[in-house]
Amino acid sequence: MKQRKITAPHQQNKISKEKVQYCRLRQSGKQSQQILLSFRYLTRNKKHNLNKINKLKANEGNKIYRSIFKRIDEMSHMTWQELTNESRKARGKELIEYGELKFKVEDPEDVLKLTADAKLHVFRCGNDYRLIGYKGKACTNVLYVIGFDFDFSAYNHG
Repeated sequence: MKQRKITAPHQQNKISKEKVQYCRLRQSGKQSQQILLSFRYLTRNKKHNLNKINKLKANEGNKIYRSIFKRIDEMSHMTWQELTNESRKARGKELIEYGELKFKVEDPEDVLKLTADAKLHVFRCGNDYRLIGYKGKACTNVLYVIGFDFDFSAYNHG
């Protein structure tokens, strides 16, 4: 997502303080509906970002990476509609509210404007790991990956 400064015609050489966010995808058909993943707002909480994996034994860390990136690869070839139509039990996805998370998103400028009741998408990566993301509003194809749940501690799993 790019930011562009707006100036009045008589101020073409001056920089405006107002910024506009926009999303430009130049594709058609299924490609224009495919999910794009962004890690821009990934939490800095080491228990819920990829730094957690670095502290694990090599075999366990490799298993987690394989599970996560296999799921990311699958998702990146799907549209939101295909993802929405997936069975919750078959593929493991659910919605939770941002207020349920036990970590904060790295968004100091409040670009995502997450409120306690904002819906987050949680995707199972293998049996034991979860990818947690927020579907963009300005650019609806984007899933902002905000964290991971490696040990069922990111939110109450019921």
